[in-house]
Amino acid sequence: MLKRLTVAVLNSMLILFLVQGLNVLKAQDPVSLMEEGKALERKYKDQEAFDKYKQAFTIQPSNIQAAMKCAEISCVLSRSTESSIRKLAFINQGLAFAEAAYKTDSANANTRYMVGFVYKYLAENEEKKENATEYLKQWRIWAEKALAADSLHPRASHLLGSWHLEVLTLGSIRKATVKMLYGGVQEPSVAEGVRLMEWCKEKEPYYCANFLDLAKLYNFNLNYEKAIQTLERLAKLPTRRSEDIAFKEEGKAMLQKLQ
Repeated sequence: MLKRLTVAVLNSMLILFLVQGLNVLKAQDPVSLMEEGKALERKYKDQEAFDKYKQAFTIQPSNIQAAMKCAEISCVLSRSTESSIRKLAFINQGLAFAEAAYKTDSANANTRYMVGFVYKYLAENEEKKENATEYLKQWRIWAEKALAADSLHPRASHLLGSWHLEVLTLGSIRKATVKMLYGGVQEPSVAEGVRLMEWCKEKEPYYCANFLDLAKLYNFNLNYEKAIQTLERLAKLPTRRSEDIAFKEEGKAMLQKLQ
């Protein structure tokens, strides 16, 4: 009787050990970690999602998708703090991950796009005019590099389109700094910005950031009807990420002013 109990206890312990071992292996599996990260993103738990993607990247440094998600979420996290120092710390962290992805596959349109995506955040948040101007330059360079690798890349199209919006709406002091350091940048174009973002809208119809920027560009061009239509569509889009909440709130406030 005692022997049978001992065997049963040992078998139970062995099963428990195997289950725990499988759980440990699963926790260290980059594929599982990526799936967990995606699930956390859908719940708007950005820091937790970042931790999962970072863990996947640490285990598998060649995991381009993990590196790009770390870069992207670092930028998203920068929006949640008022401290300019912390904002730039998050964004520079993102740049490190974006560059790691690019080094793994420099011919990839997605890795090129992600470097440009981070430079966009740097340009928008840097307080030193000289640095901001350099980041603005890199923003365009990397957007064009991504489109050179894939001319139909929707988000690279938005990235370059939003560059046109940024330069068109620069304050006079920033414009003067740009001219002083570089003799000016390539001329921005409302028509080209609209073309690029309309293309993105067609190919990625749920990308909230693109709808907001497109509405801003229409508004800048005094095409209020188009701006309102775009903002109304933005309001109806599904909220897939925490950043979408901020985009839709900004769009709602803009729509109220236009109506």
